[in-house]
Amino acid sequence: DVHLTASNADQKNRLTAPSPITGLAFSPNGETLVAAHQDGVIRWRVTAPDQPPVEMPITGSPTGLLFSTDGVWLAVLLQSDGFCLIDTASNIAYPHGNFPAPVRSVAFSSPTNSVAASGAFRVAAWGLDDQHDIVSGKAGLVLINAVAACPTRNLVAVGYANGLLSLAEVGRPSEILLREDTGVGITSMAWSSDGSYLALAGADGSAALIEFPDSMFKS
Repeated sequence: DVHLTASNADQKNRLTAPSPITGLAFSPNGETLVAAHQDGVIRWRVTAPDQPPVEMPITGSPTGLLFSTDGVWLAVLLQSDGFCLIDTASNIAYPHGNFPAPVRSVAFSSPTNSVAASGAFRVAAWGLDDQHDIVSGKAGLVLINAVAACPTRNLVAVGYANGLLSLAEVGRPSEILLREDTGVGITSMAWSSDGSYLALAGADGSAALIEFPDSMFKS
């Protein structure tokens, strides 16, 4: 069960999913609440919780959820292999599988209208308009643990299992090395809204904040 309560109300709304819940996410506009469960995803209208929810069965045991900035796309991470994209308007799912490792990080790039994922030896990226493959960055010998798309440029931060950190350019086989391998895997990353800072977390509990001066990206 999910208990949904408005901040100015005492009454709770109880929303029930078909199986144990593994992830929750609100849409960017706050009007939709999505729950991942072992057999699929279920979406409720927050403004009308009594309405029947939108359900979609998904194989592969969903484990996490992420909306695109505009709320058009919903990425569903899968425990078994890869992830799938759901077009929230049509409720159509587009699976992306055959990854060497579980996908634990996805990133939507607004400047390039694309989505990138970890779990491979190079950045796996697709265009959102027609789900076509986009070559991004270089292929290596170490698995990618985490990705984070810059909100202002066609760049994706790439964190590897050995601690190496780089910037990949979406649509081009080029990367900028930011940090050599440290032996400690990068587990998650996040950009500031203006694209000037990148925060990252390590498997050993460490954290770092990287600042990018404007002059770094001038041609």
